[in-house]
Amino acid sequence: MVWLAFALLSNFLSSFVNIFDQLLRKHHVKHDVSITVLWTFFFFFIWLAAIPFIGVSVPEVPKLLAALAAGFIVVLVALPYYYTLSVEEVSKITPIWQFSSLFVLIMSVTFLGEKLIAAHYYSFAAMFLGGLLLGFDKTVKGFKVNRAALIVFASSIVWAVYLVLAKFFYTTENFWNGFFWIGLGNFAGAAFLLALPKNFGNVRKQLSSLTRASFALLIATTVMTFLADISFLFAIKNGPVSLVSVVGATQMMFLFIMTVLISKYFPRILKERLDRKTLLTKLVAVLLMIFGLYLIS
Repeated sequence: MVWLAFALLSNFLSSFVNIFDQLLRKHHVKHDVSITVLWTFFFFFIWLAAIPFIGVSVPEVPKLLAALAAGFIVVLVALPYYYTLSVEEVSKITPIWQFSSLFVLIMSVTFLGEKLIAAHYYSFAAMFLGGLLLGFDKTVKGFKVNRAALIVFASSIVWAVYLVLAKFFYTTENFWNGFFWIGLGNFAGAAFLLALPKNFGNVRKQLSSLTRASFALLIATTVMTFLADISFLFAIKNGPVSLVSVVGATQMMFLFIMTVLISKYFPRILKERLDRKTLLTKLVAVLLMIFGLYLIS
């Protein structure tokens, strides 16, 4: 179950990325296209540095198109992701992203022929419910069904397509080949955004206005995103994509732990409500996730 360890590592790192991204979007780079392109630009140098050390081959056309499309989708989904971070708290929107797991399960069974045993379906249900329960208070009480909620829900469907395309590529191709071609799709998506009117000028303006703090935060989130993506792709390559997707619910668990710690020691940065009822609800959610992980392992 090496893939499970990498999926959990990816979710742990992604919880940091979510917090960094919200700080970056709200206080430093206030333009969705700009922050998406800048992130891809910084990622490009890491991708470029890795190329001499990996083996790259041209896959068959269907797999090549799948990898490029998957990378392109990541960039497009980043736009609503950054937009919702600018108008809602990260702990409110993350639970809605988890609906992608349902769509991944349907598509992976339908198009990839993925087969799960009964224990895996129970695990899927436990972790999915646990993820929703962790964000229940935030989602139901603090996040009404508004434009941002609908955008996140629609984006979760597109994100599910990305996961299934990535898994389709990895059914026959090696890990680093996927890293290369999906990464190339990322840059194609960024180039597409830059080619649209006014975007180039906005990106250049945002780049020139970056402070040292903005630059440091951008580098930090790029490096962590890179490590999270590497771990996530490895999990997709080696595990059932439907389970890799639903294990993403543990990101809510890590995010909750972080918000609790930040609330306690740095309340001026973030304040989380920590009454007895809330803690009990979160505890039940965490136990559901642990049970789900046990069933997988």
